[in-house]
Amino acid sequence: MFTRRFAALAVLGCSAGAFAQLSYTDFSSISGLNLVGSAAQLGNVIRVTPTTNDLTGNVWATTQQDVESGFATDFTFRSYDGTPNQGADGMAFGFQNIDANQFGLNGGCMSMWGIPNTVAVVFRSFQGDVALWKTDANGDHTEIAAVSFSTISRPEPWDARIVYDGTTHDWTIMLDGSTVLSTNYDAALTVAFTSGKAFVGFGSSTGGQNDNNDLISWQYGPVPEPATFAALGLGALGLLRLRRSAK
Repeated sequence: MFTRRFAALAVLGCSAGAFAQLSYTDFSSISGLNLVGSAAQLGNVIRVTPTTNDLTGNVWATTQQDVESGFATDFTFRSYDGTPNQGADGMAFGFQNIDANQFGLNGGCMSMWGIPNTVAVVFRSFQGDVALWKTDANGDHTEIAAVSFSTISRPEPWDARIVYDGTTHDWTIMLDGSTVLSTNYDAALTVAFTSGKAFVGFGSSTGGQNDNNDLISWQYGPVPEPATFAALGLGALGLLRLRRSAK
Protein backbone atom coordinates (compact mmCIF):
# COMPACT_ATOMS: atom_id res chain seq x y z
CA MET A 1 0.00 0.00 0.00
CA PHE A 2 2.65 2.52 1.03
CA THR A 3 5.01 1.59 -1.82
CA ARG A 4 2.20 2.26 -4.27
CA ARG A 5 1.53 5.70 -2.78
CA PHE A 6 5.13 6.88 -3.11
CA ALA A 7 5.50 5.33 -6.56
CA ALA A 8 2.49 7.27 -7.76
CA LEU A 9 3.96 10.52 -6.47
CA ALA A 10 7.11 9.78 -8.43
CA VAL A 11 5.04 9.36 -11.59
CA LEU A 12 3.76 12.90 -11.06
CA GLY A 13 7.36 14.09 -11.30
CA CYS A 14 7.15 15.69 -7.86
CA SER A 15 7.83 12.93 -5.39
CA ALA A 16 8.25 13.90 -1.76
CA GLY A 17 11.85 12.70 -2.05
CA ALA A 18 12.49 15.32 -4.74
CA PHE A 19 12.32 18.12 -2.19
CA ALA A 20 12.92 16.23 1.04
CA GLN A 21 15.84 16.64 3.38
CA LEU A 22 14.64 13.47 5.11
CA SER A 23 12.93 10.64 3.23
CA TYR A 24 11.76 7.37 4.77
CA THR A 25 9.22 5.50 2.66
CA ASP A 26 9.32 3.00 5.51
CA PHE A 27 11.58 2.28 8.48
CA SER A 28 13.31 -0.88 7.35
CA SER A 29 16.36 1.35 7.90
CA ILE A 30 16.53 3.85 10.76
CA SER A 31 19.86 5.35 9.71
CA GLY A 32 19.98 9.03 10.69
CA LEU A 33 17.43 8.62 13.49
CA ASN A 34 17.75 8.37 17.25
CA LEU A 35 15.08 6.32 19.05
CA VAL A 36 14.49 7.37 22.66
CA GLY A 37 12.60 5.70 25.49
CA SER A 38 10.06 3.12 24.36
CA ALA A 39 10.52 3.85 20.63
CA ALA A 40 11.76 0.76 18.77
CA GLN A 41 12.10 -0.48 15.21
CA LEU A 42 9.53 -3.18 14.52
CA GLY A 43 10.00 -4.60 11.03
CA ASN A 44 9.55 -1.65 8.68
CA VAL A 45 7.77 0.64 11.17
CA ILE A 46 8.80 2.43 14.35
CA ARG A 47 6.60 1.60 17.31
CA VAL A 48 6.95 4.78 19.33
CA THR A 49 4.87 3.39 22.19
CA PRO A 50 3.41 -0.13 22.55
CA THR A 51 0.26 -1.17 24.40
CA THR A 52 1.76 -0.61 27.85
CA ASN A 53 0.68 2.14 30.23
CA ASP A 54 2.83 5.08 31.34
CA LEU A 55 5.48 5.09 28.61
CA THR A 56 7.18 7.81 26.56
CA GLY A 57 8.92 7.44 23.23
CA ASN A 58 10.60 9.84 20.80
CA VAL A 59 12.19 9.67 17.37
CA TRP A 60 14.59 12.47 16.36
CA ALA A 61 16.62 13.10 13.23
CA THR A 62 20.22 13.08 14.44
CA THR A 63 21.19 16.14 12.39
CA GLN A 64 19.50 19.53 12.65
CA GLN A 65 17.14 20.39 9.80
CA ASP A 66 16.07 23.69 8.22
CA VAL A 67 12.96 24.84 10.09
CA GLU A 68 12.87 28.62 10.51
CA SER A 69 12.55 29.38 6.78
CA GLY A 70 9.56 27.04 6.54
CA PHE A 71 8.98 23.35 5.94
CA ALA A 72 6.54 20.72 4.72
CA THR A 73 6.42 17.33 6.36
CA ASP A 74 4.33 14.30 5.40
CA PHE A 75 4.09 11.23 7.59
CA THR A 76 1.89 8.21 8.06
CA PHE A 77 1.03 6.95 11.52
CA ARG A 78 -1.39 4.58 13.18
CA SER A 79 -2.79 4.40 16.73
CA TYR A 80 -4.61 1.13 17.30
CA ASP A 81 -5.22 -2.12 19.18
CA GLY A 82 -4.93 -0.72 22.69
CA THR A 83 -7.43 0.02 25.44
CA PRO A 84 -10.90 -0.59 23.91
CA ASN A 85 -12.74 2.69 23.14
CA GLN A 86 -10.10 4.60 25.13
CA GLY A 87 -6.91 4.40 23.06
CA ALA A 88 -4.00 6.64 24.02
CA ASP A 89 -2.31 8.81 23.21
CA GLY A 90 -1.58 9.30 19.51
CA MET A 91 1.36 10.93 17.72
CA ALA A 92 3.12 14.30 17.88
CA PHE A 93 5.51 16.01 15.48
CA GLY A 94 7.78 18.69 16.89
CA PHE A 95 11.13 20.40 16.96
CA GLN A 96 13.55 21.69 19.57
CA ASN A 97 17.20 22.71 19.51
CA ILE A 98 18.73 20.94 22.50
CA ASP A 99 19.81 17.54 21.14
CA ALA A 100 18.45 14.31 19.67
CA ASN A 101 18.10 12.61 23.08
CA GLN A 102 15.14 14.60 24.39
CA PHE A 103 11.99 13.05 25.87
CA GLY A 104 9.03 14.53 27.66
CA LEU A 105 6.20 13.51 29.98
CA ASN A 106 3.77 10.61 29.62
CA GLY A 107 0.00 10.52 29.30
CA GLY A 108 -1.53 13.30 27.24
CA CYS A 109 1.79 15.19 27.25
CA MET A 110 2.86 13.21 24.15
CA SER A 111 6.52 13.18 25.28
CA MET A 112 6.75 16.77 23.98
CA TRP A 113 5.40 18.66 26.98
CA GLY A 114 8.34 18.54 29.37
CA ILE A 115 10.99 19.33 26.74
CA PRO A 116 12.10 22.98 27.02
CA ASN A 117 11.53 25.43 24.18
CA THR A 118 9.69 23.07 21.86
CA VAL A 119 7.00 23.58 19.23
CA ALA A 120 4.80 20.54 18.53
CA VAL A 121 1.71 19.51 16.61
CA VAL A 122 -0.17 16.83 18.53
CA PHE A 123 -2.75 14.32 17.30
CA ARG A 124 -4.19 12.98 20.55
CA SER A 125 -6.59 10.06 20.72
CA PHE A 126 -7.72 9.90 24.36
CA GLN A 127 -8.17 13.69 24.60
CA GLY A 128 -9.64 13.82 21.10
CA ASP A 129 -7.88 16.86 19.66
CA VAL A 130 -5.40 18.20 17.14
CA ALA A 131 -3.36 21.08 18.53
CA LEU A 132 -0.30 23.28 18.14
CA TRP A 133 1.73 23.60 21.35
CA LYS A 134 4.75 25.49 22.57
CA THR A 135 6.75 24.91 25.74
CA ASP A 136 8.73 27.39 27.80
CA ALA A 137 12.22 27.12 29.26
CA ASN A 138 10.86 24.84 32.02
CA GLY A 139 9.09 22.54 29.57
CA ASP A 140 5.62 23.77 30.59
CA HIS A 141 3.25 23.84 27.64
CA THR A 142 0.85 26.44 26.26
CA GLU A 143 -1.78 25.59 23.68
CA ILE A 144 -1.57 27.96 20.70
CA ALA A 145 -4.56 26.54 18.81
CA ALA A 146 -6.64 23.38 18.96
CA VAL A 147 -9.66 21.67 17.44
CA SER A 148 -11.67 18.68 18.62
CA PHE A 149 -10.95 15.50 16.64
CA SER A 150 -12.25 12.30 18.14
CA THR A 151 -11.13 9.47 15.84
CA ILE A 152 -7.30 9.36 16.00
CA SER A 153 -7.39 5.84 17.48
CA ARG A 154 -8.50 3.55 14.65
CA PRO A 155 -7.26 0.47 12.74
CA GLU A 156 -6.51 2.43 9.56
CA PRO A 157 -3.36 4.59 9.19
CA TRP A 158 -3.52 8.38 8.99
CA ASP A 159 -1.73 10.42 6.32
CA ALA A 160 -0.65 13.66 8.00
CA ARG A 161 0.77 16.81 6.40
CA ILE A 162 2.09 19.86 8.27
CA VAL A 163 3.18 23.00 6.43
CA TYR A 164 4.84 25.96 8.14
CA ASP A 165 5.42 29.18 6.18
CA GLY A 166 8.54 30.77 7.61
CA THR A 167 7.66 34.18 6.16
CA THR A 168 4.01 34.55 7.19
CA HIS A 169 4.25 32.08 10.13
CA ASP A 170 1.08 30.36 8.94
CA TRP A 171 0.51 26.72 9.88
CA THR A 172 -1.62 24.25 7.92
CA ILE A 173 -2.28 20.85 9.51
CA MET A 174 -3.96 18.14 7.46
CA LEU A 175 -5.18 14.57 7.94
CA ASP A 176 -6.05 12.33 4.99
CA GLY A 177 -6.00 15.29 2.60
CA SER A 178 -8.31 17.57 4.62
CA THR A 179 -7.23 20.61 6.61
CA VAL A 180 -8.16 20.15 10.25
CA LEU A 181 -6.36 23.15 11.78
CA SER A 182 -4.92 26.43 10.51
CA THR A 183 -3.26 29.00 12.74
CA ASN A 184 -0.43 31.53 12.93
CA TYR A 185 2.60 31.41 15.20
CA ASP A 186 6.23 32.43 14.78
CA ALA A 187 8.25 29.38 15.85
CA ALA A 188 11.32 31.57 16.45
CA LEU A 189 9.56 33.03 19.50
CA THR A 190 10.01 29.63 21.18
CA VAL A 191 12.94 27.83 19.56
CA ALA A 192 16.47 29.30 19.49
CA PHE A 193 17.43 28.12 16.00
CA THR A 194 21.02 27.51 14.94
CA SER A 195 21.28 29.21 11.53
CA GLY A 196 17.60 28.46 11.08
CA LYS A 197 17.95 24.80 12.05
CA ALA A 198 16.65 22.56 14.84
CA PHE A 199 16.15 18.89 15.72
CA VAL A 200 12.90 17.56 14.24
CA GLY A 201 11.04 14.41 15.15
CA PHE A 202 8.16 12.67 16.86
CA GLY A 203 6.82 11.85 20.29
CA SER A 204 4.16 9.59 21.71
CA SER A 205 3.11 8.50 25.17
CA THR A 206 0.70 6.37 27.13
CA GLY A 207 -0.82 6.96 30.54
CA GLY A 208 -3.62 5.01 32.18
CA GLN A 209 -4.70 3.94 28.68
CA ASN A 210 -2.63 2.83 25.68
CA ASP A 211 -2.36 2.02 21.98
CA ASN A 212 0.26 0.81 19.57
CA ASN A 213 1.42 4.18 18.24
CA ASP A 214 3.33 3.43 15.05
CA LEU A 215 5.25 5.69 12.68
CA ILE A 216 5.05 4.19 9.17
CA SER A 217 6.68 6.70 6.80
CA TRP A 218 8.15 10.23 6.89
CA GLN A 219 9.19 12.94 4.45
CA TYR A 220 10.57 16.31 5.56
CA GLY A 221 11.85 19.24 3.55
CA PRO A 222 11.33 22.86 2.45
CA VAL A 223 7.90 24.04 1.36
CA PRO A 224 7.57 23.14 -2.34
CA GLU A 225 6.83 25.76 -4.98
CA PRO A 226 3.09 26.43 -5.47
CA ALA A 227 2.79 24.37 -8.67
CA THR A 228 4.55 21.41 -7.06
CA PHE A 229 2.49 21.78 -3.90
CA ALA A 230 -0.73 21.72 -5.95
CA ALA A 231 0.40 18.61 -7.82
CA LEU A 232 1.30 16.91 -4.55
CA GLY A 233 -2.15 17.72 -3.22
CA LEU A 234 -3.87 16.29 -6.29
CA GLY A 235 -1.67 13.22 -6.11
CA ALA A 236 -2.42 12.72 -2.44
CA LEU A 237 -6.16 12.94 -3.07
CA GLY A 238 -5.98 10.42 -5.89
CA LEU A 239 -3.87 8.07 -3.83
CA LEU A 240 -6.22 8.45 -0.88
CA ARG A 241 -9.13 7.36 -3.08
CA LEU A 242 -7.00 4.47 -4.34
CA ARG A 243 -6.17 3.37 -0.82
CA ARG A 244 -9.76 3.58 0.38
CA SER A 245 -11.14 1.77 -2.67
CA ALA A 246 -8.67 -1.05 -1.98
CA LYS A 247 -10.07 -1.71 1.50
